[in-house]
Amino acid sequence: MRRDTEIGVLAKTFMDQGKLIPDDLMIRLLLQALKNVTQYNWLLCGFPRTLAQAEALDRVHQVHLVMNPNVPFEVIRQRLKARWVHPASGRVYNLGFDPPKVVGVDDVTGEPL
Repeated sequence: MRRDTEIGVLAKTFMDQGKLIPDDLMIRLLLQALKNVTQYNWLLCGFPRTLAQAEALDRVHQVHLVMNPNVPFEVIRQRLKARWVHPASGRVYNLGFDPPKVVGVDDVTGEPL
């Protein structure tokens, strides 16, 4: 998305509407990104979200470990309450542990969060 690739721009249209990126597009994005990290270990957070995504990943990469942490609902709620996002860039801030320099303002652009 940051490089304005065709696939990134398409994904951003869904995100700007507050929608999840469709499986086929999300799979293409992830597999494209993983091409560049074949010699390293990596960790995915939030992917796969669906059976189709899991099956696509399994076809091209051997999965060595899957973790499913049990996080109390209240912890999740507090994290989300403290989360601020700059819509244009996707930069994420958290008032508890990674706050913006000025509350409600993106550090890079000065635009509202």
